[in-house]
Amino acid sequence: MTKKYALAFVVIFLVCEFAQAQSFYRRNRKTGYQIGLSLGVASYHGDLTDPRLNFSDPGLSVGGDIQLPIEGRLSFRGNLMWYRISAKSDKEFESDGSINTRNLSFRSDNIEASAMGIFRLTPSSPRARTNWTSYLMGGIGATFFNPQAELDGTFHKLQPLQTEGEDYGKVAVVFPAGAGINYRANYDWSFALEASYRFTTTDYLDDVSTTYIDNNSFSDPIARQLADRGPEIGAALREAGEQRGDPDENDGYFIVQLKLYHHFNQGMYYKRKRRKPSKVFRRR
Repeated sequence: MTKKYALAFVVIFLVCEFAQAQSFYRRNRKTGYQIGLSLGVASYHGDLTDPRLNFSDPGLSVGGDIQLPIEGRLSFRGNLMWYRISAKSDKEFESDGSINTRNLSFRSDNIEASAMGIFRLTPSSPRARTNWTSYLMGGIGATFFNPQAELDGTFHKLQPLQTEGEDYGKVAVVFPAGAGINYRANYDWSFALEASYRFTTTDYLDDVSTTYIDNNSFSDPIARQLADRGPEIGAALREAGEQRGDPDENDGYFIVQLKLYHHFNQGMYYKRKRRKPSKVFRRR
């Protein structure tokens, strides 16, 4: 588990640079800031994904962020995003008796807030020789998640049902890490295409993590049915203690987004006005 987050913690070092920028605005007031809107897809990776495919069917993601220059090629970004992740079972038995025999599925509409460090691999300026910029990103944040499952046309929240007997929280720490490319269209507008993965501190994005519990222990009939959906496809109820998920690896999700940025307060560095030619006074 330590190795899994080692890279993410190293990348967070970029964000820590922000703490050293006490005179941040005073030093960078002429280099401006940018506000962006993003639209893309989110794909979940966890206990309900086929290991051969690794990621689930993509869902929608929408967000916004503000990006501030720190020093040189380093910037700070504050990001807020809504995204949907899901996984569906084919309701078929696999030859090895895994995955689809569980007949489990979920959908979750989530919100993420994060702080990231952005390191540009190439210069970013209207005066640069190229309009294309590549960059790396990493940071830390939190996500609110709320897995639900459909039963007879109605979606039911799974966390209150405690399908594995676990009262887990619905907020988890996330560690974003990724890369992107940016195209500077003009002084005011730029576009970016970005891909990143979110490592998380929870294994319950999908409400699946450990083992089945005694199905007769549920007083709620909906909880009883959603905890073990094998009988819906003709499978027998699982015994308490049988494997339901993989607790050794936390869930995560992949984000791919197209971003539109507007640049503000670019000052003299970006928009230098042409000086009027000085008057020449001839001697009489």
